Amino acid sequence: METYAIKNLSFRYPETGIDVLKDITFSVNEGEFITVCGPSGCGKSTLLRHLKPDLSPHGVLSGEIFFEEKPISDLSHREQSSKIGFVMQSPENQIVTDKVWHELAFGLESLGYDNNTIRKRVAETASFFGIQNYFEKSVLELSGGQKQILNLASIMAMQPSVLILDEPTSQLDPIAASEFLHCVSRINHELGTTVIITEHRLDEVLPLSDRVLVIENNGISAFDSPQKVGKILKEKDSKTFLSMPAPMQIWQAVTENDNTDCPVTVPSGKKWLSEYAQNHKMYELTPENIQKHSDKEAVSLNDIWFRYEKSGADVLKGLSLKIYQGEFAAILGGNGMGKSTALSIICSLNKPYRGKVEISPLNKNSFDTLVAALPQNPQTLFLKKTVLEDLYEVFDGRKISKEEKEKRVTAAVKLCRLESLCNRHPYDLSGGEQQRAALAKILLIRPQILLLDEPTKGLDAEFKIEFAQIIYDLNKAGITVLMVSHDVEFCAVYPSRCLMFFNGEVVSEGTPRTFFSSNSFYSTSASRMSKGIIDNAVSSNDVIYACTGQNRDIQIDRNTPDIDLFKNDTENIPRPKNKAENKKLSFLKKICGFFGAVLFILGLIVNLEYIPSFSAKTLPTWFNWGIIGVSVALLMIAFGTKSKRPIDLPRKSSKLSKRTVSMAIMVLLAIPVTIFVGMTYLQDQKYLFISLLVMIECMVPFFLVFEGRHPKARELVIISVLCAIAVAGRLAFTMLPQFKPVVAIVIISGVAFGGESGFLVGAVSMLVSNLMFGQGPWTPWQMFAAGIIGFIGGILFKKGLLGRTRTSLCIYGFIATMVIYGGLMNLYSALTSHSAFNLNMLITFYVQGFPMDIVHAVSTVIFLFFGAEPMLEKLDRIKVKYGLIE
Repeated sequence: METYAIKNLSFRYPETGIDVLKDITFSVNEGEFITVCGPSGCGKSTLLRHLKPDLSPHGVLSGEIFFEEKPISDLSHREQSSKIGFVMQSPENQIVTDKVWHELAFGLESLGYDNNTIRKRVAETASFFGIQNYFEKSVLELSGGQKQILNLASIMAMQPSVLILDEPTSQLDPIAASEFLHCVSRINHELGTTVIITEHRLDEVLPLSDRVLVIENNGISAFDSPQKVGKILKEKDSKTFLSMPAPMQIWQAVTENDNTDCPVTVPSGKKWLSEYAQNHKMYELTPENIQKHSDKEAVSLNDIWFRYEKSGADVLKGLSLKIYQGEFAAILGGNGMGKSTALSIICSLNKPYRGKVEISPLNKNSFDTLVAALPQNPQTLFLKKTVLEDLYEVFDGRKISKEEKEKRVTAAVKLCRLESLCNRHPYDLSGGEQQRAALAKILLIRPQILLLDEPTKGLDAEFKIEFAQIIYDLNKAGITVLMVSHDVEFCAVYPSRCLMFFNGEVVSEGTPRTFFSSNSFYSTSASRMSKGIIDNAVSSNDVIYACTGQNRDIQIDRNTPDIDLFKNDTENIPRPKNKAENKKLSFLKKICGFFGAVLFILGLIVNLEYIPSFSAKTLPTWFNWGIIGVSVALLMIAFGTKSKRPIDLPRKSSKLSKRTVSMAIMVLLAIPVTIFVGMTYLQDQKYLFISLLVMIECMVPFFLVFEGRHPKARELVIISVLCAIAVAGRLAFTMLPQFKPVVAIVIISGVAFGGESGFLVGAVSMLVSNLMFGQGPWTPWQMFAAGIIGFIGGILFKKGLLGRTRTSLCIYGFIATMVIYGGLMNLYSALTSHSAFNLNMLITFYVQGFPMDIVHAVSTVIFLFFGAEPMLEKLDRIKVKYGLIE
């Protein structure tokens, strides 16, 4: 039976206009082991995510996907969870509990299994994967390899029929990766589970595979057995062939006999090479071609000791190493051995408690920065909506002319092959594309010493060669490059020196050939294949040269640009006179900002009554509120900017939906009646019950619509997050009476997701936050008041009567807070007072509540002024990416 049948599948991400997948058609049989490979950004991860609908990205999709001979869209959430397992790249992103045993049980608990079944399956799974030794441990104590094994085990505890893995070993060292893939192989062979995996490191994956699916140019380039796929790619002169296992590459380059079986594994490659060496002349290897560098030290670490916690174990133990100017050095070793920690010491993110760190600059004018680091997770560097904007963000606050900025960015884009990615959102790029974009951003600050943490992770074999060329060009410009990597195949060819870390110190070092030829386990496939046959061969090219006497030309035909980023010709370009270009405040704004900050602090002192003789009780009311009002106005003038043009999101029409109309009926009729009945007949004693009724009534429209269209959890997650932000905001400003961001968040929610969402966020935020501030008869009134502000805001925006600009939102926020929230809460105070209700008494309560209403309204304006546009921009991004636009 076919596990999957994909027919004419095409997919395009929103706002790109480019098909990531084009007319993909293939099938996967039950129990098969399928490897999906191809260059970075070819659509591998996108394809895998479509095989589990809960994870499928939003976009334009055509074609059909069948799972076990049924349309995959017909699968329920329970069937997806139990039958289709998915392991992601990052181990941390998939772990949801704090203990190992609870992580194993979590999926089963979510599926509703009874305790006996859960205990049995957890015990069986732990034994199968060898987890029993750390069964009771916290997940924080596990290594990267153990976390990934735990992810795999927690999925297999649910006994899925298919297991999908998206580059699961990308963050693991070679030994941990080998152990993980061994577990995957056991799952396939012993349990008969269908496995679909995508990987860049194919030396260990391809021997396990029944068939290999190669995706190039967004379509299928080859789909056959590993041996046949190698021949197909070689005949097509495909760049993906550079990713094939070393035995396959060596065999294809050496032999001309296509009738023999192509070796895929190290043992089969060793057997073939031994027979070849007996019947052919073998050539002596030429000396290593090591990149030359200066003898002057750039980085010197002497007897470095470091621990993250005072009572914790040492991560670095007497570490000493020297890196020379213009050198390209690589640090290797297992997870948790202190490699990344050493980089953090060099770039001063952490300080050792013993030892000395010396950084020696080159004193050349062509460098802007002494030390820069590319982190293991490139997403931490991205701040803007597009790659191009992110590159220009590097220059914020720097005195660099517009012409110089454009010259540097153009050079960086060309150098890192980002021409087609400039208008993409950085988070929409593949892992390899993100690495390239992050590298370009780091190079723009022109560092003298460049630290790289796993830079080849996610890169395809073709760009790894170009990446090495970039580093060589950087070395020629005098830049020192120190890299931490698990990529032994890359490190065996390109660095001038390799260092092995173990237990927080350097245990061995040498040139790549010296370093890897002496290792048995932490070595390359080519080295293990040729050991005992060819002395000191560590790369595929070494073995090919020993067999043929010729070097394989693996350079990509490409005009390598000069490193224009490091040419110091900025002195010939005049400095910009436009102060806005440098993001600096004008003199007037500085004055406003200074006095605004002083008055704001004075206002806090007055209202918090730190000085009894100079407090809100002893000063006139007009003086008190004048301080706050003037300070806020001055701060807005100082730090405010003109409103940016909002993203144009498509709107079908301004006609209100049935859900909105039903919500209006609830808001204007049912909820007020509920509050009235509660006050009149329950005497406000059942305020929690009344609050529950209000909550149910504001959620009814959601249930009516959601039940019909089977919404994804991501829609409710966004609403929940907005509620959490509102609650946290109210809690954060609890020391300032009536100064809270709740109404601002509610208005933003209504504008972004519609009136009913705005009402729900307002009602839920008030109910939940009152759990911390104290429930009372006022709770339903607060829920109704905050909710109706969000509802009306969403309606006004839908009808085009409320804009997304800062000015219009602030005006609406001020009026809504004063008139709606203040009006309803003052009405509540009047109705629940012990005095007879009349017009004069009502006016009295409004006058008494006016100062507090002013504070609340001003705070709403402040939060909308500074937060509305950034939040709406982020919510626009979420709506487009996850398809939450109506």
